[in-house]
Amino acid sequence: MVLVRICIVDENELEARELAEALGEHGCESVEFCAGPRELEELLVRRPSDAVFLEAAMTRGSGEELLLRLGEITPHVPKVVVTSETDVETAVRCMRAGADDYLLKPPEAERLETTLRRIRALQEYRNAHAEQIPGTPAAGRAATRPTPARAEAFAGLLTQDARMLEALARVEDVAPTTHPMLLEGESGTGKELVARGLHALSGRQGAFVPVSLSGLRAEEAAEVLFGMQDSQASASASAERLTLGGACAAAVNGTLFLEELAEVDVALQGALLEMALSSERQDVPPVRLVVGTAHDFSAERQAARVRPDLYFRLQACRVSLPPLRERPADIPLLLKHFLHEASDAYDKDPPTPPQELVALLAAYHFPGNVRELRAMVHDSVAKHRSRKLSMLAFKQHIDRHRTLGAQAQQDSETSAASPSLAPVPTTRVVFPPRLPTLKETANQLIDEAMRRASGKQSIAASMLGISQSALSRRLKNRAGHFLETLDEHETERDA
Repeated sequence: MVLVRICIVDENELEARELAEALGEHGCESVEFCAGPRELEELLVRRPSDAVFLEAAMTRGSGEELLLRLGEITPHVPKVVVTSETDVETAVRCMRAGADDYLLKPPEAERLETTLRRIRALQEYRNAHAEQIPGTPAAGRAATRPTPARAEAFAGLLTQDARMLEALARVEDVAPTTHPMLLEGESGTGKELVARGLHALSGRQGAFVPVSLSGLRAEEAAEVLFGMQDSQASASASAERLTLGGACAAAVNGTLFLEELAEVDVALQGALLEMALSSERQDVPPVRLVVGTAHDFSAERQAARVRPDLYFRLQACRVSLPPLRERPADIPLLLKHFLHEASDAYDKDPPTPPQELVALLAAYHFPGNVRELRAMVHDSVAKHRSRKLSMLAFKQHIDRHRTLGAQAQQDSETSAASPSLAPVPTTRVVFPPRLPTLKETANQLIDEAMRRASGKQSIAASMLGISQSALSRRLKNRAGHFLETLDEHETERDA
């Protein structure tokens, strides 16, 4: 889907035009400007927009007030807050006021592309559900956010992300059916929470039974799943007279959530397939099978770790959950929630997070996703002693992971020649035809770190693996060299 018309609301014309240029580079065909709320309303009446980008801090009314007003007149149009502020409270208030995403100035190209991709997905979803959405040409609609029933079912998930909301809508659509489901997502993205939501929405009276068979031998896995030996389970499945025991018996009339199917013996997977098919035919008491995986499921099948028949059965009802690094607008919401959660757990007053914290977290790639963010917040709250939350625990965590990541890359390169060890994929810098000098490369790294850190030297220094004082010296040296060069040019010109 192409975003044909974008509207930017910003009193700073220079910054608005810079954003318009960046949007044009990402395929937006027409960008229009407004200096304030009144001009925007008049423009939207004349020519509807595909999305609105607006500054949170304006002299003629706040961005929050404008978001609330836009929610009344054009609720179906995606709204993105673009601001230089990094305050958690501002981000949370904007999200609650109806923003679909939150960008820091100046938005980096990759982050802007993610936002536009999210807007396109949100527009496609809203177009597909136009009859249920207020403000669209169809009549009689409900909000695009989860309904109260869904909100209760997915109570453990905090998100405003369009892709995540679309995934939850897909789960809700298939919940009443008997089809087995595949949930794909990295560790910590909330697969079990989504599976629990699916169970709650299905109306099944039985239990939700989560099972992890990691590290178990085939006979142990058969005992856990079916309450019988591996050979008995396989024979039972082949004879089409499957007897349920173990976890499957506990999940009768309910849902069995199984993590990493590829770790289950292929012969035992046949019994799971028969259980799913028999449940649909009502040959045995129904058990809804939901499989969660953090790996490439297609690669697992090609490696013969997943039965083809069960693989294709699961592919018919498959939902992917985006990682946290692709949902940066959710970070302020999650941070706020986890701060209160941790404060209650440690019987402390919720600390005030520093303004730089959101920028620091947004620049981190979160290999452990939401689960990792929660652990970081709890660790920091447990250690804090003042009203303002210290960033030290967050920086130490990120630095530790950077060190471990560098060691993993070194180990990967060392073992790459060994056919028995699969190397860890690494990201390499692609250089232009003319190789830059060390000085040029260092300057580019510094510029990129400062851009990603929204100008915060302490965060940029952490990304670069140097001290803030070292980064400050480099920046001052560059500024001094620039002034010297400028003086030389002026002297030559005067001469």
